[in-house]
Amino acid sequence: MTITVSILIPVGIVLAADSRQMTESPSGQLRLDSDNVEKIIQLGPHLAANVNGQRSFYTSSTESPRVIGEILSHASGKLPKDSTVREAAVYFHRVIATKFKKNLDLTLLKRAAVSFYIAGYNPKSDNGELYRCDVPGNVTLERKTSDAGMVWNGTRDVINRMILGYDPRLLKFLSEGKSNWPRDELENQLRRLQLHINFQTMPMQDAVDLAVLMIRTTVEIQRFADGLVGEPGQLAVCGGMIEIGVITKREGFHWLQHKQLEVKGD
Repeated sequence: MTITVSILIPVGIVLAADSRQMTESPSGQLRLDSDNVEKIIQLGPHLAANVNGQRSFYTSSTESPRVIGEILSHASGKLPKDSTVREAAVYFHRVIATKFKKNLDLTLLKRAAVSFYIAGYNPKSDNGELYRCDVPGNVTLERKTSDAGMVWNGTRDVINRMILGYDPRLLKFLSEGKSNWPRDELENQLRRLQLHINFQTMPMQDAVDLAVLMIRTTVEIQRFADGLVGEPGQLAVCGGMIEIGVITKREGFHWLQHKQLEVKGD
């Protein structure tokens, strides 16, 4: 119930996210909690997180739920100074996994998960990296700035259609229709529909524009569309301000667009 986009190009890393938070009641009903949630968290001079899974959970039976961003931010103070991006990702993954286990024990939930990305630059290296951290699950290298490209997660259907050229649910529909095409061959054929975007030579401004376009289009499509004809009833689970953070080797992390506290109205 969010949309995050990370773009890695040779000159830097762009992190973008919407600001909407939805929660599910015990009866299974979804409600809009807020359009002011922060999903991009600075963790160091050249390090940041992009959170796209469950945003908060209980770690104590006597305290309010802990926000993942706050947990990551607090834990960043104990991260060794010269840690690589991978070492940082493994460290933050362990921190969240330990606290998330307490949440499962307290709530007796069987289906719950946390997902976030750690992005940054390694010490004494011009190469930036992006790692996906799944709890429960593993730490996985998604991309390097030397292997430029875009990674998106959360409510992915709109971006899937724009970039991949099809909705991956098509494979499920075709298999249910007893297609004669082997799945691997079908995937190879569908891969030809993917947009060819030259990330290797993309300037930083273009990467920012592309990230904003992906999130804004997702939000606007959800405003007008009610899911699929075959699966109607989708809520507008993405929205709010689009936050943008940029990491470069020379300048480190800095905000391009970030929410500020203010008094609205009279």
